[in-house]
Amino acid sequence: MDDTVSFDASLPTVHAKTWRQAERQDTEYPPRLTSYQAPRGNPISFILERFEFSGGQSVDTAEYPFNGLWSNERLNEKPQALHITGFIRGPEYITARNTLIESLRVSTDDETPGFLDLPFWGRFPVVVTDYTLSEKTDEKGQCSLRLECKRAGVAGIDRVVSSTTTTIRTAVKALQEAEIITFKQRLEDNLDTNTLVQGFSQVRSVLLSILGRVQAAQTSLNTITNTINALSSLIAQGIRSPQEFARAFFNAAVSIFAGLLEIKNSVNSYEDFSSYPAPANANERNVLLQFLSASTFTLEGSTATVPQQNTKEAIEQCYRIGALCMASQIIVQLGVISFQTAHGYWTLLQHLEASINQDNPELYAAIEDVRMSVSQELVAKELSTEVHRTFMIPLPLLAMAQYVGCDADKLQELNRVADSFVIKGEVIYV
Repeated sequence: MDDTVSFDASLPTVHAKTWRQAERQDTEYPPRLTSYQAPRGNPISFILERFEFSGGQSVDTAEYPFNGLWSNERLNEKPQALHITGFIRGPEYITARNTLIESLRVSTDDETPGFLDLPFWGRFPVVVTDYTLSEKTDEKGQCSLRLECKRAGVAGIDRVVSSTTTTIRTAVKALQEAEIITFKQRLEDNLDTNTLVQGFSQVRSVLLSILGRVQAAQTSLNTITNTINALSSLIAQGIRSPQEFARAFFNAAVSIFAGLLEIKNSVNSYEDFSSYPAPANANERNVLLQFLSASTFTLEGSTATVPQQNTKEAIEQCYRIGALCMASQIIVQLGVISFQTAHGYWTLLQHLEASINQDNPELYAAIEDVRMSVSQELVAKELSTEVHRTFMIPLPLLAMAQYVGCDADKLQELNRVADSFVIKGEVIYV
């Protein structure tokens, strides 16, 4: 797989350059209708009344005191949104209406989008966010439709590729899939649904608690929160499938990791284009330590039956494996760290791995692949080449960097220096 994320936000190819040709108003062909196609489904046509396409850009506006007015900085292009209103008509519209509803109920995301085909615009890959069908008693034989979609983008796990090697990404994804299968098999004939619901409600609370330690723009945090709340959506919908709960949990954990990368990239962008120093970013370390502490994770509440105990233990194992996946990826993509720090993280990672039941051969092999991938990445950082030196006289950071022949930014990151004007004691450098 390529090491860069490939995504083109430009408009799709149109059916024809003129509106008459796009609408197929030639007598030999019927008019082209708008249609929606669910993933792995068939296109369902309906009559388009109105279409709205919205976009824009996210802007960071800084205001300055003493008549300094303001400055605007473009951050990103906003997600493209598609708004549809239309009708389903005909003597058999009830069948068409129900078929469309079933298509809209099929889950869509960036990896498995639906497709909205518009005569004058082309075919959009979309993620359905909201839909409404309404009928009037004085308008028999038809119903009105309102459909809200966002254009499909890039899945959070795919964005990890730019900061993490393909090896660790592949290993983590394989471990997640292995655990989803194992989780399903373990609960197939020994499941307590109440414990399943209560357990993943607690898991959701833990993930929200971890997210609470992340400092970022509210819009970024809201995006991650929505993915975590998918666990609540499953409960509200009455879904009791262990496989669906496990997959939703892994998606939520991945969203936290993808959000960390996005926040980190935003900080780096701020540092590159601003004359002011970037704000301190301890998000990765805060989240990493939370996931590494999952070796002691247990669900609250007592169990009275064998299915309850089995379900409880399965959820605890699922969470620990998710924590292992996320912690492994965070460690790999951390910036400059000292040998001592890396050794501490590695020890905690091994402790977390040891808390997981690895009796299943597929699960054992997948965990081993993740461990080997992390180990290879840490070895590639050549942390053993660092040197220690003690300075008895306080020195400013730039003078110290010149003396030891190390980049000032790397020296500050390795030693977590708070005051770069007065530095004294043992210093780590490479």
